[in-house]
Amino acid sequence: MLRMPFYFTLSGIFFKDYGGFIPTVLKKVNRLIIPFLFFYSIGYILYAVGRFILGVEIDVPFYSFITSKTLVNIALWFLLALFWANVWFFILTKLIHNTPILVIITLALGITALCLFDNEFFLPLYMDSGLAALPFFMFGYLLKRTTILYPNRFDQYNIPVIILLLAISFGLFILGNKPYIGFGTMFRQGNVLCFYIGAITIVTAVILLCKTLDAVPGIRYIGRYSIIILGIHVTVCSWTSILLNHFVSGLNSITTDIILFTITMAVSVSLIPVLKAIVPKLTAQQDLINTDRFIRNKSMRSLAEVTSADSSD
Repeated sequence: MLRMPFYFTLSGIFFKDYGGFIPTVLKKVNRLIIPFLFFYSIGYILYAVGRFILGVEIDVPFYSFITSKTLVNIALWFLLALFWANVWFFILTKLIHNTPILVIITLALGITALCLFDNEFFLPLYMDSGLAALPFFMFGYLLKRTTILYPNRFDQYNIPVIILLLAISFGLFILGNKPYIGFGTMFRQGNVLCFYIGAITIVTAVILLCKTLDAVPGIRYIGRYSIIILGIHVTVCSWTSILLNHFVSGLNSITTDIILFTITMAVSVSLIPVLKAIVPKLTAQQDLINTDRFIRNKSMRSLAEVTSADSSD
């Protein structure tokens, strides 16, 4: 109940209107869709090369993420879902200005998406996953309006509050019959409402824990360039696993997993400065599509409207 809700909550905290629908969408295309296409293309090429070398049929088409829930680099579904969560949420905030109603509608849309969509009946490009994640996106958006993210007089109670929140989330986990939601596949089990409430409590506990621990060396660097690690780690892990199976034998599963994790993280982190320097516009470090002119044009139109209104007065 923590991992994906935590990621979507963080994204809601950093949600921003970049000056209208088109500039905001283009900004998200730069930061999410372009990196998706870049990392997906790399992963698919290496997947095809690997299948060719092994003499195995390439049974997943390049466009599989449009027509199914199948991805060669499975971690990349998050970028598509997050793009749509931003789009859906932007539209909702422009249509609904009452916060309680906005909370109810995002929760209703999330639960409805889970009830309507699954592996057999789905929306393309992980649009449905973005809908299902809206309650957590909304939660992050609300957190930003509170003092919980900043130093305040209640910080002295963080530890007992963390323990209480963890106990509540565990109780909801048991009460909800071990609820689970796979936002990528839209698979669900147990009580969905218990999952959402339990996830919100454990996410809050972790946020308070992070606040209490403050900065952890190395984590901030990884967090800043997490999109590169997200995009490359599955490909690195897959090839590392193939090489381990081919050249190393006799290792137990725990040892293999430790080696696999260590190599994957080491290679992924070491690729951050390389990709950042070579392809910054394809890895969300710089914008490939220039959005400044859209924002500038809107500002000029707004100024013209104000000037016109002042002249009329």
